[in-house]
Amino acid sequence: MILFCDFTPRVPIYDSAILNSLIKIKDNEMIFLTDPHSFNYYYSEDIREIIFHKNSSLLRLLKIIGIFYKPLSYFICWISLFYILFKKKVSVVHFQWLSLYEKVNIELLLIKILRNYDVKIIYTVHNVVPHNSKNQIDRYLKLYNQFDYLICHNEATKMEIEEKIHDSTKIKVIPHGIFTTNSNSNSVNTEKKLLLYGFISEYKGFDLLIKASSQILEHSLKIKVIGKIEKKYFKEIESDLSKSSIECLFDYISSDKLDDYIMESDILVFPYKKISQSGALLKALGTGKIVVCSDLPAFRELMGDNGLYFNLKDNEGLSKLLKYVLDNFDELKQRFEEASKKYLEQFSWEKVAQTTYNLYKL
Repeated sequence: MILFCDFTPRVPIYDSAILNSLIKIKDNEMIFLTDPHSFNYYYSEDIREIIFHKNSSLLRLLKIIGIFYKPLSYFICWISLFYILFKKKVSVVHFQWLSLYEKVNIELLLIKILRNYDVKIIYTVHNVVPHNSKNQIDRYLKLYNQFDYLICHNEATKMEIEEKIHDSTKIKVIPHGIFTTNSNSNSVNTEKKLLLYGFISEYKGFDLLIKASSQILEHSLKIKVIGKIEKKYFKEIESDLSKSSIECLFDYISSDKLDDYIMESDILVFPYKKISQSGALLKALGTGKIVVCSDLPAFRELMGDNGLYFNLKDNEGLSKLLKYVLDNFDELKQRFEEASKKYLEQFSWEKVAQTTYNLYKL
């Protein structure tokens, strides 16, 4: 039996994508253990039978208590994990996110307790350290050393941690899958449209796009930004943003609506200042749209010579690259449309799931 664990209040799209592919391989061996609020994404009948019944009074109680919902449901998940280990024969426990560790050590303690069980413990390192956190690499290495295997999505992430891990052979590179869109919309614009999407935070480099937009005013380019924005970061950029012509929708939107915005755009931009892996970029690569991004190891490893990169140290790097894209649009559009077919094959969720399942069986 394999326990696939994600204790966050909302299942990230990565988790639901790989889980559904894993279940196609071995449905009867998978238990998905997650926050009860996430059952609208996917739930396992096994875990429902154990603690979260369809009309569970526990679920109703969690909704009533409101403010205490997240911490209580999180610890209920941990209690459920140990209960499942007691009730069932489990061989693998695979964690996706350990959200509390950035603030407190309790998850480190729980993982150490878990090591006393006869199970293989795996953790997916989506980011070496959480976004916008202070440099806590040494702190997170203490956590990473507790696992039997670590999954990284690229060699750049592996290299960042392998020299400091007690046993670097336990680090396995399994690519992130490519997301597909569910939209029939497509760009038919005379005025080119550029889109930046996702949660907007300092490391996403929105301020670089604001600056670049003022440097390419002579070009016909409509810029739109969509996603929730970090309040502190918004205050930092508010003055410069008010002077720009960028259209902003700082709110959460549904996946289907986001797909429409993406497919109605011509250029997708990722001016990130640092990143281990970007699900938003992987979604972009499957669309055939022109993708512009900063020159980071994780991005270059993923796209290679197909990518369009700008140097973060060049104050005019992004604006120069956007001018180049607009001047060579048709040629680049064809290039990215052809590349997207290769990306969809190379990084299919079926391949990612099979490689992950093979790791379970080591």
